[in-house]
Amino acid sequence: MEEQIKAYYDVLGDQGVGMEGPLVDAEGFPRADVNVYQIRTAKHSISCIQNYHKAIMVEIEMALHRLHAREKAKRDQDQAESQAESMEQEVTLPSPFARADAVSQGSPACQALVMVS
Repeated sequence: MEEQIKAYYDVLGDQGVGMEGPLVDAEGFPRADVNVYQIRTAKHSISCIQNYHKAIMVEIEMALHRLHAREKAKRDQDQAESQAESMEQEVTLPSPFARADAVSQGSPACQALVMVS
């Protein structure tokens, strides 16, 4: 599409007329130095293709927004599921390897809150 638009702009450039250039002379007659039909056709084609291009770009933008929203929702769901799984796992404490009969006040064992069994 962009190449077609450029080709039509080249047609206008070859004729020395832009999209806003007048196709009539000072007296209101069609200009004799340009191909009016070719210029009008090129202007119309440029306008139609640009409108179509804009519409397609809007559709692409909306599709990208939907795609990214879907990916974000999936990522959030996966993260929530992994958190739920980690919370559901039972924490098993290792079996004790030693017993304390007494803990002295102020000792490192007392500061570590070691309990007497």
